[in-house]
Formats: sequence, structure tokens, C-alpha cells
Amino acid sequence: MKTLINTLYSMNLTINERIAALRTHIAQENIQAFIIPSTDPHLSEYVAPHWQSREWISGFTGSAGTVVITAEEAGLWTDSRYFLQAARQIEETEITGIEFLTEKEKEGLNSCSPPSDGSPAGQ
Repeated sequence: MKTLINTLYSMNLTINERIAALRTHIAQENIQAFIIPSTDPHLSEYVAPHWQSREWISGFTGSAGTVVITAEEAGLWTDSRYFLQAARQIEETEITGIEFLTEKEKEGLNSCSPPSDGSPAGQ
């Protein structure tokens, strides 16, 4: 696998071509899904360029996110800090942006709901 990654890094490929090359490899190895996190093996806060494979495969440059590639789909999960940035950066790729909110963010959204009695918010 390391040889494949090194070969792909040295090639000037589009993101969709990188995903296709990875899919070819995972099919040969009978791998169902390939998960690419934002971290290195030591879970460092600042990841060295060598370990920035999530950015390389997806084009998404935010500091938090995970890409999952299967034979049929590719998805990027990130948090609300990066929803707009992720949408822009994966726009011309086959990657689907999958947003998720933390429990605290969900609570905040619920507290911003308009009143149930139909009166205008902020009154």
C-alpha cells in the first residue's frame, strides 16, 4: 500500500483520478472501505505534510475531517466550522460532503427555533 501512495503522490492527478486509482487498489485487495482521517499515527495536533493524505485525496484543507472511499461512493465528514469551506473545496469532485453537528451544536440550533405559538422570533 505504501508503494501505491508514494506512486500516486508523485503523479499529477486530479482528485477524481486519485479516487479512481485508490478504488482500483482496494478492489484488488478486497477492501470494502478505505478511511482517511485528518490525523497521524500519534494523533498530533499539527500533522506533518507526510501524513496529510485526507487533504491530498479530497482537496479539503480544513484541520478536521474524515474521508471514506468505497467502490461506489466517496464522502467527507467534517464539523460545522468547515461546512462552507468543504462544500467549495469538493465542489468539482465526486466526493459528497456529509455534515455532522456535535450534541452542543444541535442543542444550540434547537434553542434558536421559532416559538411554537407562531409569534415572530425575537419578540
